[in-house]
Amino acid sequence: MKENKLIASIVVFKELHDNNKDIYDIISEFIKAGIIHQKKWVFNATEITLLLENIFDFKLPEAVIKTTLKKRLIKSKFLTFEDGSYNVTNIEAKIDPHFESNYENKKSLYKKTEEEFVKYVEDEKEKSLSKTEINEIRKNLNQFLLGNGVNEKYTQEISSYIIKNKDNKEFKERLNVVKEGLVLYTGIRYTADINELGKWNNELTIFLDTEILFYFFGYNGEVYKEIFNDFYKLIREINTNSEKKKIKLKYFEETEQEIYNFFHVASLIIDNKTSLNPSKTAMKEIVNGCVTKSDIIVKRNNFFITLKTAGILKEDEIDYYKDYSHNIEGTEILKELKQMSADKKREFNEEGCLNHLKLFTKINTLRKGVNNQGFDKSKYIILTGNRFIHYLAHNKHIKDNEKDIPFATDIDYITDKFWFKLKKGFGESDDVPKSFDIVTKAQIVLSTQISNTVQEKYTALNERYKAGKITKEEAISLNYELRESTLKPEDITEVTITDSLYFINNFSIEDHIREQTILKQKVAEGEIAKLEIKRRDLKERTKIIKPKKIKYRIIASFYYFLLFSLLFVTFYFAYKLLIFIIEPSDSKLSIIGFVIGVILALIPLYKFRKQIKSFITKKIKLNFKKTIEKQ
Repeated sequence: MKENKLIASIVVFKELHDNNKDIYDIISEFIKAGIIHQKKWVFNATEITLLLENIFDFKLPEAVIKTTLKKRLIKSKFLTFEDGSYNVTNIEAKIDPHFESNYENKKSLYKKTEEEFVKYVEDEKEKSLSKTEINEIRKNLNQFLLGNGVNEKYTQEISSYIIKNKDNKEFKERLNVVKEGLVLYTGIRYTADINELGKWNNELTIFLDTEILFYFFGYNGEVYKEIFNDFYKLIREINTNSEKKKIKLKYFEETEQEIYNFFHVASLIIDNKTSLNPSKTAMKEIVNGCVTKSDIIVKRNNFFITLKTAGILKEDEIDYYKDYSHNIEGTEILKELKQMSADKKREFNEEGCLNHLKLFTKINTLRKGVNNQGFDKSKYIILTGNRFIHYLAHNKHIKDNEKDIPFATDIDYITDKFWFKLKKGFGESDDVPKSFDIVTKAQIVLSTQISNTVQEKYTALNERYKAGKITKEEAISLNYELRESTLKPEDITEVTITDSLYFINNFSIEDHIREQTILKQKVAEGEIAKLEIKRRDLKERTKIIKPKKIKYRIIASFYYFLLFSLLFVTFYFAYKLLIFIIEPSDSKLSIIGFVIGVILALIPLYKFRKQIKSFITKKIKLNFKKTIEKQ
């Protein structure tokens, strides 16, 4: 397979580069191997350029090939140059056995990776795949590794496979080396003079769009913030090592207005005048911790102050329509784009598309219509985190010539360019950009797909609510479910991956409402059942308790009767004792004094009667309670 050849080639290239081999030396190794393999003893520069493409799938500039032939292969006497042709001096020469075995080993290793992935997909789908399906899977995997294929049929399976194996060090290194080799290969492919590597020579103004500015603030998560920081660090290095600031970061007036609108919506959410779109991670971060509109205003003001402090400034407006030949906007382009969307059954946002084209006009005007000088000399470019803008900038109706530098690109592209241009290398350095990590790419791909699904379902939810097809309670429940389902890239792990894929592929508004209805019904049935059980239990307990109550009342009455009888007998004998003791000769005063003394003596006994009664009551109640609890 063609992609497999390229993967093996760039991996070998990267390994040779890690061994401190000069780029021209590495290219010469590939040229020699190709010449000997094809037995092509006489050729010109164009033929050898095509030979490298046919054997190794390398598409390198002919200028780089010519320099390699001259500075390495002629100098080492492997070739001579006569009458416009290159001649091999020793037709008995052999391919370097180490180079040959290394290249074949890499092809075998990545073929094994393909086979392992095919098995993974078969296990997930619980069925054997056809030869056509297997070929498509292999193609999708290789495109994913080579920086493309984020919207292919098996992208979800590729991403989940990578995330589930992210702790497998050998597996991760095997895939990461492809990205690192690709950075080197792509850098060489689009660099006419490799001798210019090591520093950035030209001025470049990069216009950041809203999404990229949100990366800077971490509104879209830590992964995106790290990716921006890697990019920003390279820019600071370029500017620090230059006599004057070579790279400038700016934003257009339209971007400023878009940010103001974003914060305005945040204030409406705080005032409960609109709902939070659960697919907008940045919006959730902005409203988080805010209680009043003034809190939002403070955040907005701090946003622009921080941009200025970081050297990210607003572009001064000029007349971008002075030379109409630089105008990218036009009804014909819109018609073609609208038709393409209709053919692919995709929704077309004409107003949004027109706004993006307006920004492209600004870039084209600033470039004075010159777009074919290479990235290093492009002078102006938009850095976007919006996939539609990226797609639009690379659309053939906008980018006429394949070699033209697009009006907008993504952060990976520019980071790769700066990294290669500065000859940063790889090795074991912790400074390797986050975007080079294959796991990060897989997380971003799935996080984006989840956000797209949430946006799609949220739009459908609003339409149904406005049409009266669902209740307010159902809409709130669905909104909460969608909000909880949105995940930042760093939240996509081997633990959450299964639920994430299920949500992308299976979440349904109808199913959610049905599940909520069933749940409510079960809860209601459960409450009724609980009340019925409680009623029956009370009835049964009443049957048991009633005779027990009667029994303990009789016992209590008996104890009280004994107590009163004892008191009565005591007072009776006290009276008899009084009659027996009194003599006829006793004065009334002495008798009264004696009676008072007896009464005072009996008062404690009366009080003791209350204590005895209380003790008996508590004892009876306690025994009654224990008896009931045993039932």
